Amino acid sequence: MRIDQIKQIAKSTAIFEPPATAEELERCQEDLYVLDLPPMPQAYVDFLSICNGFSDGGDQAFYGTERTLKSKPNGIVFANEYNMDFFVTNKKLLIGKGGEELFVYNAPDGCYEMIDDLALDVYESFTTFEELFRAVNKRR
Repeated sequence: MRIDQIKQIAKSTAIFEPPATAEELERCQEDLYVLDLPPMPQAYVDFLSICNGFSDGGDQAFYGTERTLKSKPNGIVFANEYNMDFFVTNKKLLIGKGGEELFVYNAPDGCYEMIDDLALDVYESFTTFEELFRAVNKRR
C-alpha cells in the first residue's frame, strides 16, 4: 500500500506517524527476537516504512516502532508485553488494537487475525495486511 491508499481507506481524523527509519525497524525486530516473539512480517514492515503507526484519534491503532504515537504512547514491542505468554506460546504478534479487538499476525499460519481482547478467540482471519487494514477501517 502507498500512503495515499492508506489515507483513502482511513477516516479523516486518523493520525499518521512519519515513516519508520531502517534503524528503528531493525531495533524493533531485534527487541521482538529478544522477547521470543515472531518478527514483523514484511507487509507490516512495509506499512511502517510508509507510516510508523496509525491512530484513528479514538481507541483504534496500529502500533509502530517504539517511537511514541501522538495519541497513544504504545509501540509494537511495548504492546506485546501485554499478555505476552499468549503471544509467545502461540507465535502471534500483536500489531494493533481497536476497542475490544486485537489485531495480530499469526506467524505459523502466515495470516492476520482479529481476536477478542479478553477471550483471545479469533473473530476473523485475513490473508494479507491490506485486507485486515481495510476490514478494520470499514467497521468504523
